[in-house]
Amino acid sequence: ISAGTNPIVADTDGDGVNDKDDAFPTDANESSDNDGDGTGDNEDADDDGNGIPDDQEGMFTQATSKQVTESFIYPTIGNGIINIEVNNGEAFNVHVFDLNGQKVLTESNLQMKTNINLSTKSSGCYIILIEQNAKIIEFQKVIIQ
Repeated sequence: ISAGTNPIVADTDGDGVNDKDDAFPTDANESSDNDGDGTGDNEDADDDGNGIPDDQEGMFTQATSKQVTESFIYPTIGNGIINIEVNNGEAFNVHVFDLNGQKVLTESNLQMKTNINLSTKSSGCYIILIEQNAKIIEFQKVIIQ
């Protein structure tokens, strides 16, 4: 029994989720906390804890195709020289976004292993997407110091 709950009522806050299954049994607006950060998913701007705000996540995950293609983006923290590998022999494009969702760089028709230079960009966090055959095959958050 959580503090503030009514032991006689199965759903103290009346949100339709029984107290035993409700991460916030006294808050009718919240019932789950997927990333375990203590903020309910309805209020949490990043409810899965992946570093991408929920209101921007759709643009990064739509049409994502995690195929058998092996792809790598590294290092994830560094000076701005980012290595990118796609090991299926097909050309690919790279798109870089800042955390405001603004595209800051696009490199097209790349092959196998390449690098992109973000060292002239402001320090901070960026999202790198690898696109191939009109589908996003990989994305990664990187931090430029």
